[in-house]
Amino acid sequence: MEIPLQERLIHIVNHAYQNAPAVRKIFQSAGLKPGDIQSLADLDRIPVTTKDRLVELQMQDPPFGGFLAVHPDALEHVFFSPGPLYEPDAGESAILDTVREMLQIAGFQSGDVVLNCFGYHLIPTGLALDQVLREMGTTVIPGGVGNADLLVKMMHDLKVTAYLGTPSWLMALINKAQEMGLDFAEQFAGILELRIAAAAFDAPQSEASPSAGPTITKSLTMTGRRDSPCPAAMNSSSACGE
Repeated sequence: MEIPLQERLIHIVNHAYQNAPAVRKIFQSAGLKPGDIQSLADLDRIPVTTKDRLVELQMQDPPFGGFLAVHPDALEHVFFSPGPLYEPDAGESAILDTVREMLQIAGFQSGDVVLNCFGYHLIPTGLALDQVLREMGTTVIPGGVGNADLLVKMMHDLKVTAYLGTPSWLMALINKAQEMGLDFAEQFAGILELRIAAAAFDAPQSEASPSAGPTITKSLTMTGRRDSPCPAAMNSSSACGE
């Protein structure tokens, strides 16, 4: 049974206040108590901690700046994102529920063979998406970034049905397929709806540095599944585990 959003919010706020010293300090500085936050509208009362400020706090109180709300032994991962910023993961995150809903809207479903081209190294994106996709019943190819020629071969041999990554890296894969003498429309018929123009990208995409703007692509269209009711492009952000 799904827990109502308001109930989840109250639990998260109370847990963070009781277990994360930095969160408690932020509340006290603002003259707030956990009981003051009872709805999404109440979140506006909590001062925003910017990423730059979080980096400063982690430098002052390493490694997590006082924001860790579980015992260190409970951590499953510790990621390291640009900032630099440590991101602890205790295996539970509300953002995964949001990711799952977006993937379902984009048309991802059990039985898909998904090429996941988000990074698996240091940052949380690749592993987080991998977890949600596997829970949905898909088969995941952990492609990551680079090795475009190998990824094109895998897409062909493993009959990939869906792509997850940046639009510019998808364009790089299309270009690589053409360099390898493959007709992308013919080789990947049913996978890619070929209405992608190179002009849609501001600059050529190298293997080593894909652009940061992610897209969720089902049937390898740039706007999600062909019959999807809404665009699949999104901006992603990482969040520390509760």
